[in-house]
Amino acid sequence: MLILILLFSIGNVDMSFRNEESLILRMDNSVVQFGIIDPVTKKAEVPSAIVMTVFANTDWMLSCKPEGDFVSDEGEEIPIERLYYRVNGGIYKKMERDGEVIEKGSPTQDIGERIIMDMKLQLSWKDPAGNYRARLVFTVSNIN
Repeated sequence: MLILILLFSIGNVDMSFRNEESLILRMDNSVVQFGIIDPVTKKAEVPSAIVMTVFANTDWMLSCKPEGDFVSDEGEEIPIERLYYRVNGGIYKKMERDGEVIEKGSPTQDIGERIIMDMKLQLSWKDPAGNYRARLVFTVSNIN
């Protein structure tokens, strides 16, 4: 007679981790050139002027705030409110000096959420001639 005795030992392993909130803003370009603006129409439009992708594992918002007005090489100024933008083919809105939220979203797919901004500049006859520059600051943050 053969007696088979099987002994079992069972062990447990607890596993855990923390998935941190993550927000990434990838800018595809960092310069927008309006070129030479026609002195008669005093306007210029740049389709797809700014292209960005947001990657987030939480609800998010994207805001844009100008650092100031357009300033020429000679120190002349043109108000930033002459700049208009639209997001993903929406309607044009005036750029606000204090900045504003331009897009909101929920957690993105792995490819992120692409945001395309068209830009339009509308000058007036009283604006002095010159080469002008301004800077926009984009910030992606969580919504809580």
